[in-house]
Amino acid sequence: MKSLKLSLFTILNGPVRFAKPGLVVALLLGTLFFVSASADTKPNVLFIAVDDLNDYVSLLQDFPGIKTPNLDAFAKEAITFTNAHCGGPICNPSRTSLLTGLAPHVTGVYTNGDHWTMSKEANAAMALPEAFKAGGYTTYWAGKLFHPLSTPFKGRLEAMWDETGTNVPGEMWDGSCTIAPFGPGLPRGYGVIDPPAQFPDVANVALVRSWLKYDFDKPFFMAAGIIRPHTPFTAPKKYFDMYPLDTLQDPPGYLENDLADVPGKRGKGGARTRKLREMGRLKEVLQAYLACVSFADDSIGGVLKALENSEYANNTIIVLWGDHGYHIGEKDHMGKTTLWEQATRNLLMVKMPGGRKGVRVDEPVSLLDIFPTLQELCRLPKAPQELSGENIANLLKKKGAKRSAPVVTDLAAGSHTVRDARWRYIAYADGGEELYDHDSDPYEFHNLAGKSEYRATIDSLKKWLPAMSAKAVGPTSEPGYEAWRQGRRESNQSSIVFGNNMAP
Repeated sequence: MKSLKLSLFTILNGPVRFAKPGLVVALLLGTLFFVSASADTKPNVLFIAVDDLNDYVSLLQDFPGIKTPNLDAFAKEAITFTNAHCGGPICNPSRTSLLTGLAPHVTGVYTNGDHWTMSKEANAAMALPEAFKAGGYTTYWAGKLFHPLSTPFKGRLEAMWDETGTNVPGEMWDGSCTIAPFGPGLPRGYGVIDPPAQFPDVANVALVRSWLKYDFDKPFFMAAGIIRPHTPFTAPKKYFDMYPLDTLQDPPGYLENDLADVPGKRGKGGARTRKLREMGRLKEVLQAYLACVSFADDSIGGVLKALENSEYANNTIIVLWGDHGYHIGEKDHMGKTTLWEQATRNLLMVKMPGGRKGVRVDEPVSLLDIFPTLQELCRLPKAPQELSGENIANLLKKKGAKRSAPVVTDLAAGSHTVRDARWRYIAYADGGEELYDHDSDPYEFHNLAGKSEYRATIDSLKKWLPAMSAKAVGPTSEPGYEAWRQGRRESNQSSIVFGNNMAP
């Protein structure tokens, strides 16, 4: 492998070069694929993760006027999974479950406050990047992949990578934001920031592009984490100009009083959305989110074009995924962390050398399926843990192939959702239930769980709920961690290189 010594000191941290230690571990998320290659040749893998990207993209819901030309072009070359869902509907559980191959109900990592190192199951698992390292790959990482508040032990994390760069996002707060933060319980600000070079995504894309010029003598696993459209919804002005406020309407999935048939305290929610409507700013938030989606699309395009122009274009698997969905007013909700479609559905696209192009697969799949599928298709070492997902290599290879079971997403111990090709069933720990028929109700406006004629449907879906749910593991007890976390909240900045400083 060519050892180009870069001196790229970007916005947060310059690239860090590691020796090649023995412990192999770490993250990366989703890579499914099938590649026609000789038995002794392994494909490279380019892994693109996008934070908080919901289904507004034209490939899924097709929000009116959305502009994502790079994703649209990539779809013509890739397989797009139109019914993909996360393991947990917020960053940490989604990413931790993908990396370990273990569902949140197994690890007890349900929220951003549940730390990887507090989970016996997560600590004992071989992580996906470790499997790639053990399988003979050289590994590279730039951008957001792990949740920065929940990573493996420092020594183990460092051992996963041959080279890394600006791996933790800055929050992009500064005085040039046109709109100040709203206050407790409301979005963390939005507005225009120029020039684009201030953004970590710009620096991370440049770093990945430089790596793709290396002369590799063994296959690479290269992770590029795109931070936008995560909050705060800030982006360069040109992206805001794509979405004039007077052209925007409520999202198609918005319905006034949509929570009227939702049981328990969930039916009394919506305070954030109502507050934004009262302030006359909901459309501004929508505009800012759409601007960030288009900004992220350009970042994605920068990575894809660099690979296309490299010597590795024809022997690299590309896996592009979002970690979960996002509400912008749907179900009177602002954000993620729900068991509804708008929060669990994510983008998942795979391009395979010599594989099918421009294909849409509607079968429900999970981000948890990535680990077992890669084990087979990349000939990776078998992980010691019992993986929660399903090997779906057949869906990549064959038209009309099926997954053997519905997809499950975990919100908390005892609160889960089951999604098959037609139905979404939600069961809450307090006994509340919801049922939606996606054949006739794609935005989940009508909860059918209280109607006796659907009891048999509910019973058929309930059997897929986890038999047991691990207790939430909570935050790390590492000295100084909570002080650091609180300081990060107050400063809205992040310059941590590797999560925490616990000893291996």
